Amino acid sequence: MTTNEDLYERGLRVIPGGVNSPVRAFRSVGGTPYFVARAEGAHIWDVEGRRFVDLVQSYGASILGHAAPPVVAAVQDAVTRGSTYGAPTEGEVCLAETLCDRVPGLEQVRLVSSGTEAAMSAVRLARGATGRRGVVKFAGNYHGHSDALLAAEGKVSHVAMRLASRGGADGTRDALADRWAGVADVRSWGDETTDMMRLQAIRQKALGFLVGAILLMAASGIANTILMAAWERVREIRDAVNKEIEAV
Repeated sequence: MTTNEDLYERGLRVIPGGVNSPVRAFRSVGGTPYFVARAEGAHIWDVEGRRFVDLVQSYGASILGHAAPPVVAAVQDAVTRGSTYGAPTEGEVCLAETLCDRVPGLEQVRLVSSGTEAAMSAVRLARGATGRRGVVKFAGNYHGHSDALLAAEGKVSHVAMRLASRGGADGTRDALADRWAGVADVRSWGDETTDMMRLQAIRQKALGFLVGAILLMAASGIANTILMAAWERVREIRDAVNKEIEAV
């Protein structure tokens, strides 16, 4: 029988860190990563036959659970018409229309393949729209795998978001935290005192350069805790931050 240890050892020989995401390496919690054999509904099985309740669900993407029959049928139907084209399709227009219809305030959407791409696109858009290059992010917040946004990435919830090697995040933190992105070191929103400290940190960083964007991780998507209340909190923080920036 193939074991998790066997696959991990094989992975280490051909994949940096043995897995294709730092989160999956288990370095912050210890032990050997489990390798998935199959999944159905709310459960997942590793290659050793152990069954787990899957609280990850592809970090929120599998909202109907694994292998939901309607999803399987739709995928099987779609693949008979080809796999990937590198060209526009009617389906992406329909999806964009659905998103804009259901999300208040969403006028247009650019569909990308990862959160890293989304964050990079948002920064580029903010810089272009405002004409200001400065970006403020918060220590401990994760906004994807691009070098600059890994500056002072710290931890997300209890999971250490560090690259498998000693380069990358550690190497970019000192070089980029001050020159590319202002990094506010207050780590959590929640009470009035902490929030005020964080806003003061933003203002202090903003004094050094023109701010085009402030990146905020108000809820941990990696822990599937994106709730409607979080969106209300983001609006409150946005309004407070705008007042602080205007005062600079």
